[in-house]
Amino acid sequence: MAVYQQETAIRPLIAVQSEMSRQGDVQSAAKLDDLILKAMNGEKQIAFTGHFSAGKSTMINTIMEEEILPSSPIPTSANLVYLKNGPSRIILETHFGEELEADPSMDLHELQQYCREGDEIARIHIWKPSKMIPDQVALIDTPGIDSNDASHMESTVSALHAADFIFYVTDYNHVQSEGTVEFIKRLLEDGQDTALIVNQIDKHQESELPFADFKERIEESFASIGLGGDRIYYTSMRDLLHPYNELSKVKNMVKEQLEKASAGSELVQAGLVVQEHLRYLANHAGLRLDDRTRVQEARDHLFSALTEMESSAELERLRISEAITALRAEISKVLENANITPFELRELARKYAEGKKPGFKAGLFSSKKKTADEIAKRRAELGKELKSLVSSQIDWHIKALFSKCVKAIGPARPELEEKLSAFETEGIALAADEALQETGAALTPEFVLNYTKSMSEFIKHRAKQQAKDLVAEIEEEIRITQDRDGTPSHADALRKELDETEERLLQYIRLEEAREYLMNVLSGKVKAEAKENTWKKMKRERKQAVAAPEKKAAAAVDGSIDRTEAAGESVNTEAVLKKAVAMSAAIAGIKGLDGRSRLIREKARRLEKRTFTIALFGAFSAGKSSAANALLGGKVLPSSPNPTTAAINRIVPVTDEHPHGTVLVKRKTVRQVEKELKEIWPEVNILSGGYKGLLEGVLGALETGKADARQQALLTVYAEGLGTAQENEDPVIQTGLDDFAPFVSEEKLAVLTEEAVIYYDCPLTRKGITLVDTPGADSLHKRHTHVAFEFIKKSDALLYVTYYNHPFSKGDREFIRQLGRVKDSFSLDKMFFLINAVDLAKDSAEAALVKQYIASQFLEEGVRKPRMYGISSLHELAGVPMAVPSEFGLFQQDLSSFIEKDLIRTAVSSLKDEMAGTVRQMADYAGEMNKSSEEKQAVLQRREKELDEADRYLKQEDREPFVSKVNQEIQEQFYYLLQRLSLQFSDLFKEHFHPGIFNQDGSAKQILSEQMNELLQAVDRRLIQELQAISLRSENAVRKQSEAIGERMALNLGSIMQLEGLTLPEFKELGTPHTDQIVSSTSGHFQKELNLFTGTKAFFEKNERAKMSMAIWEKLQKELENSLAEKQAMFASEYREALLASADGICSKFSRDAAAYVEGLKELYSDRQSADELQAALKQSYEWMEGL
Repeated sequence: MAVYQQETAIRPLIAVQSEMSRQGDVQSAAKLDDLILKAMNGEKQIAFTGHFSAGKSTMINTIMEEEILPSSPIPTSANLVYLKNGPSRIILETHFGEELEADPSMDLHELQQYCREGDEIARIHIWKPSKMIPDQVALIDTPGIDSNDASHMESTVSALHAADFIFYVTDYNHVQSEGTVEFIKRLLEDGQDTALIVNQIDKHQESELPFADFKERIEESFASIGLGGDRIYYTSMRDLLHPYNELSKVKNMVKEQLEKASAGSELVQAGLVVQEHLRYLANHAGLRLDDRTRVQEARDHLFSALTEMESSAELERLRISEAITALRAEISKVLENANITPFELRELARKYAEGKKPGFKAGLFSSKKKTADEIAKRRAELGKELKSLVSSQIDWHIKALFSKCVKAIGPARPELEEKLSAFETEGIALAADEALQETGAALTPEFVLNYTKSMSEFIKHRAKQQAKDLVAEIEEEIRITQDRDGTPSHADALRKELDETEERLLQYIRLEEAREYLMNVLSGKVKAEAKENTWKKMKRERKQAVAAPEKKAAAAVDGSIDRTEAAGESVNTEAVLKKAVAMSAAIAGIKGLDGRSRLIREKARRLEKRTFTIALFGAFSAGKSSAANALLGGKVLPSSPNPTTAAINRIVPVTDEHPHGTVLVKRKTVRQVEKELKEIWPEVNILSGGYKGLLEGVLGALETGKADARQQALLTVYAEGLGTAQENEDPVIQTGLDDFAPFVSEEKLAVLTEEAVIYYDCPLTRKGITLVDTPGADSLHKRHTHVAFEFIKKSDALLYVTYYNHPFSKGDREFIRQLGRVKDSFSLDKMFFLINAVDLAKDSAEAALVKQYIASQFLEEGVRKPRMYGISSLHELAGVPMAVPSEFGLFQQDLSSFIEKDLIRTAVSSLKDEMAGTVRQMADYAGEMNKSSEEKQAVLQRREKELDEADRYLKQEDREPFVSKVNQEIQEQFYYLLQRLSLQFSDLFKEHFHPGIFNQDGSAKQILSEQMNELLQAVDRRLIQELQAISLRSENAVRKQSEAIGERMALNLGSIMQLEGLTLPEFKELGTPHTDQIVSSTSGHFQKELNLFTGTKAFFEKNERAKMSMAIWEKLQKELENSLAEKQAMFASEYREALLASADGICSKFSRDAAAYVEGLKELYSDRQSADELQAALKQSYEWMEGL
């Protein structure tokens, strides 16, 4: 057997592994290492994988009849555990290939510590004397997967590459989740032998659903992906006597697999690794393996389109060329056949020629004048007749030919068409004289014929030349039109795209050739040239190559805070304020500096009275309110708000009017409540006004019985609240700390509460900080999406709270995704993340592991280097120490540093800029004081002229180039928005159309309709969040272009007036454009697409789901293109107006500054005392600025 494996498996495996190493695919090469070792040892491997906390480890311990593996509700590690039969022994294998011997007598707690060292330890090999495990067999316990996280699925699949049999363990609640079904489907498609274990069936309630029905639905669902009912087992580790417990069957199945001899499956498994290797090659080439057919189709389509275009263009060119050639020929024919010298004209020509003969007289006694008049008369008669003949015989026909040609080749520009339709042969009047060469010749008939012939040739030549010029213009017009329409450039672009597509197709062909070669090596069709010794020598180096990037990646997401980056340069705010106030006072009475004095004083006042808003976010039950209480140092907010009654709580500094402990409760308006009710139940019918009308509408909706359980629960809450509300109650209720809690926590009151403003005196609020406790990140109301975004945008700092035992829930993920979208739009990183209830951790190592996991999830959603802190709000409030170190103090320190350094620095910088600008203006004024009266007068005259010129310049400043840049930013953002959604739609569709949906009551049609509506709502929410992010980027573009306008204005004004110290006005924050309801369609608009469903088996097994997804997207995309085009136009209009308004503000300020400068100069010239005060203030100001 060993010889067989050596010859038929090991050499091909080594050869394939060498090729993967040569290509730089160290991950796949490492997997081949595993298969080579497995083949050498003749080992069989049986793996257990599945969900976290599904009972995998307990299952293995039960099967082994010994507690060998540690079990925990929290993921224990990222390494693999191999259980084998033999004398007690434990070996820890690192990522570098080192093998460390451990104490085999260690207890479970110690073993668990090693299991958590995923960064260092790749595998743990445990040998125990066992009757259950035969020799050369290993049971594998994998880290498990998160069914909602595709990356975890990929990781687990890669860990199972060498398994001969896989038991997938899932808990009762997740058996039909999308992740479970897709994962098992992939295992089956890869040809891996698999069984499903549904654990924790003790959770089943027979009164809700008979177990037989539950089992039938599961087996029907998994049969659609190829897993038979005989491979599905139902177990409970807690209730071993459960009537449906099949633990004994599982043990028998495991025993059966253990006793089966290894079938030499390494070559088959290597084929799966080859497929992963191809994915690696494809990724490095920027390709997706699934796109091979699409690229081929795209190439064929482009080739066909280009061929058709070139053929069509060639036909068009040929048609136009033939039309022009025909035009020229027809013109020549017209001129050739035109008879413009009939007998009557020849007679007139003879008479004119007679008059031109020497000695001609009009009569015997005629005067010279009379003779000249007679000749002129004869010439006019000849010219008139000739013009008439040319018009009818030549001009009319040529115009008709031009008209015919234009119709054939397409319209020309109006100017050219007018010239063609007005064609008239020029130079006819010259023809009579030009053709009359010999005036003294005898007037014979032959002379007259020759004379008129020359006349005709002259005119036809002129007509031909004119027509030729116009034909040339037509040809030029055709060329310009073709260039304008872009036909040649379009073809060039198409040709370039075809070349690129063919190059991609060639890359796919190379991948197919690589796959064919490697598979031929494995099958023996190509001789494997491989040396075992060389492989062993290189193995350790490959292990190190695999390990290094993993360790680096782990460091990047370990959740630790870069303290050097977090620390900001300290700002001596008080010193700046003191000197600003002094400067303002020193220049207050100086002519021309009053405005500067007021501006410095106002900025200093705002800095001194500065206020900041900290917004608190988090999913419901994450401990958000308790975290707020910890920050405030007391129990201010009620904990655990109900999802249905989310209200905003503002904790603000006290005022003279509102002392400590005052609470103002703002009630919702009737209109707000009506809008929320329609979000829950769109068909709610409000017939009359006031709370009474709302109550009647809610009761009517409940009576219909059409609402689902969730909607009924919500409507019932509103009914209770509206039933107790008074019609004319005060919109704002004043109460105290001891009495306001029911308004935000008791459902019947909280449902009508908009917000509570709590005036609270504590160290936090004394710093001018307002703390806002927002609705949960997973709030049910769409209105809260907009409220949350406004706080994200306008708050000075963001605190996000997640719960230690349930980090990164679905609500967390959606909200963090939105933060990832907008994070780069802020000038400062103002986000802080709190992991609450860290006291639940068993030790610091476990807390660090959870923190690292959360950081990795943040990274996936676009939030890099998050500032994370493990805290326990309950312990902070109680003042009780924890076993796990709290980072609450560190968080307070970093938050304080952020506010007092980073945020204040911006305000201080603005004030210092204003002070520096003032000093420059003062210095400029001082330089003017020593001039003579005549010089001063000349300066004032020059300054007045410059002021007029500056005023004209400011009025005429072109802002359109800056507007264009904002529009370009908006255009790009909307383009990429639809592109992103196009890529994300398939995953969104799978989230809403998975096997588990068919376990609920109702017909397939009803279920599909409901899922479709949920999908449309999800798309709408995502689009609204995307548009909100675009609004931030657009506002930044306006801000940037405003600064560019200001800089250009300041530069040009400086060249006109040599003004010193111009500063831009502060940019006013813009409002967010209206972004409600992008998707207006409902499931009814997609009945044709939903009718593609013919049954669950075809839907999930025969690609019917993918076809439906594509069909729905194709239709939805058209609606979104129209909706988003409208939104884009709205954004472009609103941000254009915003930029122009900002530019107007800059223009007005600069105009005032320029006028104030000249006016101040006038007064300083005439007031010696002010001039002396200026010199003294300037000297002091220099000293103040040097100190800063």
